[in-house]
Amino acid sequence: MKKERLFYLDFIRAISTLIIVITHYNAVFFWGRTPGTELWSKLVTPKDVFNLYIGNLGVSLFFIISGAAMMYVYGQKDKIDLKTFFKKRFMSLYPMFWIAYIACFLYLFYVNKGFSTSVPYWRFIFTAIGFDGYLATFTSTFYLLGEWFLGCIVLIYLVMPFLIKAVKKKPLLTFVISLVVYILLVLFYKLPLPISVVIFTRLPEVIFGMLFVAYIKKVKVAYLLPSLAVLALNTVLAPHINDSFQTTYVGIATFLVLVFISQFFKFAVAENICSEIGKYSYAILLVHHHVISQITSKFNLDTLTRGNSYVLFLLCLSVTFILSKILFDTEKYLMSHVFKK
Repeated sequence: MKKERLFYLDFIRAISTLIIVITHYNAVFFWGRTPGTELWSKLVTPKDVFNLYIGNLGVSLFFIISGAAMMYVYGQKDKIDLKTFFKKRFMSLYPMFWIAYIACFLYLFYVNKGFSTSVPYWRFIFTAIGFDGYLATFTSTFYLLGEWFLGCIVLIYLVMPFLIKAVKKKPLLTFVISLVVYILLVLFYKLPLPISVVIFTRLPEVIFGMLFVAYIKKVKVAYLLPSLAVLALNTVLAPHINDSFQTTYVGIATFLVLVFISQFFKFAVAENICSEIGKYSYAILLVHHHVISQITSKFNLDTLTRGNSYVLFLLCLSVTFILSKILFDTEKYLMSHVFKK
């Protein structure tokens, strides 16, 4: 029997997806520019919210709802069939990624009138398994799309059955252990891989999402008020606390506030919009970066007015959604008609 969808997960997934798209659109006005030449007035939203980079907030929310969704689907099962679990996770990630990658490569091959690289060809294996973006944070790969998030979520899915079992048997202990490991890692981290992509720094968010679905379930005033206080104080005081720490507690506080707010949007139009965005969220994450890059490259950003920046964003958003739907439908068609058993 199919489980009832949790609207607040669709609601937050839709918001998170929009935050990520906004983040990468805003970035074209300041990322890689010489200090002093940034075009801050043309951003469609503030760069930071609650004293945190808006992109970090969007990613944090994604990890929380990923943990929540997995716990909601598998948490009540007496035993998880590992073969079925990993097959479903594989099919949910890789076919669409491979299709998007091939399409993107062919498009760039055409636009650039060819292809050349100094990257060793053996590193294409990282692309095949979805880790090119993850490893591109510190070495050269054939990365085109998927960001580092794809590789990180693959790692989380690999340990998810163990996490579900641990959260069911020892919920508090599991969360405390993840927090201790996370804190020690942030304080003493020395590796070349950016700490934000290390799975152990994301586990508190994932496990919190699992705990929420399994044990908390609703946001009462006792949870709402402290969450609002955290967001307000972090905004007003702007503490110089490590970004990793701020990402986690601001992400959790924002999640709780959004869960509470979602009950006021539980009507047909909002439910349909959130459901549609959620349905295509993975496809959107795969295509939006190149859509933004290709479209904005055709404009003189220095002379673009603030009003035109909003129109340009809507153009990027519209094209992103159209291509995401095409990608989604193409993957579904190929899987059901071409590669079906």
